[in-house]
Amino acid sequence: MMKKIIHIFVICNYYSYYKYMKTIFTLLLMNTLILSVLHAQFIENKGQVLDFLERAHPEVTHYYSTQNTAVYFQKNRLVYLFKDEEKIDLGKFEGNHAGLEDAYREQKATYHRMDMTFVGGSTNCFIESNEKEQGVTHFYLNKRNGIRDVNTFKTITYKNIYPHIDAVFYSRNGGLKYDFILQQGANIESIRLAFEGAKISLKAGKLYIQTSLHELVEEIPVSFIDGNEKNIVHVNYILNNDGTVGFQLKDKITYSTLTIDPVLEWGSYFNHPTGGTNMYNLANHMDDDGNYYSYGMAQNAANTYPVTNPGTAYNSTAMGSADAYFCKFNSDRVLVWSTYLGGTGYDEIYDGDIITTQGTTLHIVGERITAGAPFTNGGGFYQANAARNFWARFNKDTGAMLHLTSLSSGYKPSIAVSNSGLVAISNDVYDFSNLPIVNRPGAFNQGTPGQFKDMG
Repeated sequence: MMKKIIHIFVICNYYSYYKYMKTIFTLLLMNTLILSVLHAQFIENKGQVLDFLERAHPEVTHYYSTQNTAVYFQKNRLVYLFKDEEKIDLGKFEGNHAGLEDAYREQKATYHRMDMTFVGGSTNCFIESNEKEQGVTHFYLNKRNGIRDVNTFKTITYKNIYPHIDAVFYSRNGGLKYDFILQQGANIESIRLAFEGAKISLKAGKLYIQTSLHELVEEIPVSFIDGNEKNIVHVNYILNNDGTVGFQLKDKITYSTLTIDPVLEWGSYFNHPTGGTNMYNLANHMDDDGNYYSYGMAQNAANTYPVTNPGTAYNSTAMGSADAYFCKFNSDRVLVWSTYLGGTGYDEIYDGDIITTQGTTLHIVGERITAGAPFTNGGGFYQANAARNFWARFNKDTGAMLHLTSLSSGYKPSIAVSNSGLVAISNDVYDFSNLPIVNRPGAFNQGTPGQFKDMG
């Protein structure tokens, strides 16, 4: 079986050196591209972790990143790096792609470093990586030979970071999670976590970690014994006199293993209160600000989904026998707005890459839009014909409609939007489909369909 190899080229941007504040350390990795390929898992460091001065940091064993946060794992600490980029007003550069490229090239960012240290823990514990992903990555850096065969893992474990205590890190629901596993003979009071570069507080049992850019919240840990999640025991956070965070076991118990697992902060059922057909073909999206969007299709038997602050330009009630339904929850998971979208007929939604955000704009596409839909010309491609595919834009903050157009008689559309606001929509088309053709000099142009089914 051929080994899968991913090639990634990492070029250091010297101008970025001037972006970060003087109070921030320079342990920064240019790994936004890596995230999109490796899905924010644990990557071993074989020399590719560099700072803005292109100095290597071999003390980092693994790293993990999302779009605006990176975490670097060392023997006795985790280094968190939060990034806040300067906002760019895309409206100023409409039709001026060169100017927009210059704006992104000169875009400034603020960074904040926070260290989580295992106080009193082993300074040379063994960090075990588990569940290796298929394939390897090669890195090509400025002024360096290629760094080859870098592995990626699903979990890493600090073995015996405290006597008889392991710390396990893994990714779930797009975020970094950790468990403490206590073996028989462990002392729960040994665990002491210091957060350098953050203000710590306890409120109603929750741990609040406040930095200059972000606030992290950890719920009261769910804890259980002997590997059985039904054998729950009560463990609380505590703040020690030295400012470190620890855990307290309420009752004296005996166990072979005790697992301390910070609980999921938010989860909910979302359904209509009466019987009938549920919403289905769901797609979900989370934007850079932590807002959460849900999008799907509700048939008329499920037209009692909640409508909240539905904006001013589209449907506040179900219109046809099936409609699009979508909603926004903020970072605290409060329902901000929700509404229907559709005409007087059967409007279809299929799952896939059908919802995304860029800047302050929410984009959605769907399979079919019928007559009577609130077509709105907000600029760009526009037609108000009932057809198979549609594309809509909304202000993601207010829910106000900006644009709604039908597209073509294709099937199962998907959408992607670049950082500069360029939109790409693709779909299946058959030889009988009526796809609008626009030729562009220098691009691939095919004006007629090929065989029975094509990509449009």
